[in-house]
Amino acid sequence: MSGKSKAAPKRASPFSMTGFGRSSQSERGIIHTVEIRSVNSRFLDLVLRLPAGFTHLESEIRKVLAAKLHRGRVEVTISREVEEARDEGFHFNESLLRSVYAGVAAHLENSEIWSERVRESFVSALLQRREILEFEAVPEDITEEKGLIFSVLADALLSLLEARKAEGASLGKDVETRVSFIEELVNSIEARQGNRPAELQKRFEERLSKLTSEREIDPERLALEVAILSDRIDISEEITRLKTHLSKTRETLGLHPCGRKLDFFTQEIGRELNTISSKAQDSEIQHSIIEAKAELEKIREQAANIE
Repeated sequence: MSGKSKAAPKRASPFSMTGFGRSSQSERGIIHTVEIRSVNSRFLDLVLRLPAGFTHLESEIRKVLAAKLHRGRVEVTISREVEEARDEGFHFNESLLRSVYAGVAAHLENSEIWSERVRESFVSALLQRREILEFEAVPEDITEEKGLIFSVLADALLSLLEARKAEGASLGKDVETRVSFIEELVNSIEARQGNRPAELQKRFEERLSKLTSEREIDPERLALEVAILSDRIDISEEITRLKTHLSKTRETLGLHPCGRKLDFFTQEIGRELNTISSKAQDSEIQHSIIEAKAELEKIREQAANIE
């Protein structure tokens, strides 16, 4: 056996759901550009905008995106631009133009508003209608462009993922820092809880001595009452579960995707903090719980941004 120890695998970083990626390539006088924007969403929501003639690629494009993205609203815009002037054709429906113009003129020819300026504006407006005048590029075999489109898409997607990873790493560090702070608070709560039985017994003795004056206090009865109350306010199980959830939260940050698991663990941590708050009748513990809840709320906000 070799004496060398294997290096620990590098832990993955969480990905943010927010990012932007763009790529553009030109081939045979045609420029294809892909822009991808993503924002927060509980699920994966893909919105595609494709140029005319390329809608048949939508299903394949969705598969490419879904293989790399897990959560977020993702808007993909693919544009196609001709670099140089190319032969173009147009469709001109002269009969429709004449028919519409004649119909309107018949109603307005004796009206003061049917001036030369109005007639010119009316014809200009009609020429803007696609039903009358439509320019269209000479049909081409666009299947030759499919490879280029997916190449540009891959580059834009890589750019998006890099942006999401960079922001995700920052979010992950922030969450981990807050988890560590909550762990410190939990440790202080645990230490404080360990002193509670002795404090309760002392408090009982003081109260009973005031009530009983010179009568002797039954030590066995006192011990029993302290034990009963200590059991009611015991939070050892909650602390154990809380530590486990915090540890799992830290481990989850090394997974991808991890956003939904973080959502789950923040709910569990919040549940345990609430239980401790209701059981522990102690001002110091209550103060620590308030601080922990404030940090947990920050973690929730960050988890909502993580894929």
